[in-house]
Amino acid sequence: MAADEELQKEYVIALSNFAHDLNSIGGKNYCLFVNFFLAIDYNALAKKIANKDTRDLLKFWMHSGFIDKDLKPKPAWDAYQQHWLNRKTAAPETTATITKEAINTPKNTAQTQSHAVPVGGIILESKKDLFAGASSSKFSLGKGPDNVTVMHWKYGYKKGEWAWAVKDFEIQTQSNARRLSFYAQSDRSGPLIIQLTEKGGETFFAQIEPAKSWGPIEIQLKDMTPDPQKQQNGKLEAQNIKSIMLADGASEKKAISGNRTVSITSPLFLP
Repeated sequence: MAADEELQKEYVIALSNFAHDLNSIGGKNYCLFVNFFLAIDYNALAKKIANKDTRDLLKFWMHSGFIDKDLKPKPAWDAYQQHWLNRKTAAPETTATITKEAINTPKNTAQTQSHAVPVGGIILESKKDLFAGASSSKFSLGKGPDNVTVMHWKYGYKKGEWAWAVKDFEIQTQSNARRLSFYAQSDRSGPLIIQLTEKGGETFFAQIEPAKSWGPIEIQLKDMTPDPQKQQNGKLEAQNIKSIMLADGASEKKAISGNRTVSITSPLFLP
């Protein structure tokens, strides 16, 4: 059967329309829920299975996840967010500037210290601004330093799996953005990967390690490393940035248990 990412997206939308139509009959909820059982493509799992028959069986669902093997969201992920969760994920075609007055960040952050006006980013104000992640992830809003709104990302470690959180930018970042800035805190030590993805699919990453107390994180965009498997021109172009991802790979290759909570303020692009 021929299939591709666009057909997968159309299927997710069609299924959503069917479920809503079904529930509109007589005002009854005939469809209480739909279970999308696969979040990430099976590529990595298939390599670890010795039995050939089982590997062949997995090929039926190998690429049916919302997220590909490199943790890049597919078009179907946006469709799921919009049509099932009523979340707006696609960045509108606009060059509107996020004003300084609208930014919800601590008074003593690097942004206000340097008097820089943000030129893109995510303002954490309500639940619609929260990231999304794997089934073990829970996201909530809270209060951080100077009573600022922050996002808490709590997740559990599972051997052989990455923990990840992703969010599309709803406002197009301006081309004069030079750095990504926010405050962060973690109740456990360990590095995190920050990945920025462009509209064309090229990805760039950097490593951070939040402390147990709140502290500033600032990443120079020019210093971010391109993913060699997806490299195109090798240059991160701010106006083309589509999404941001946080990822923790500590349990991918070693046994580690328990939960971790990472908290961040609004991630903002600065000139």
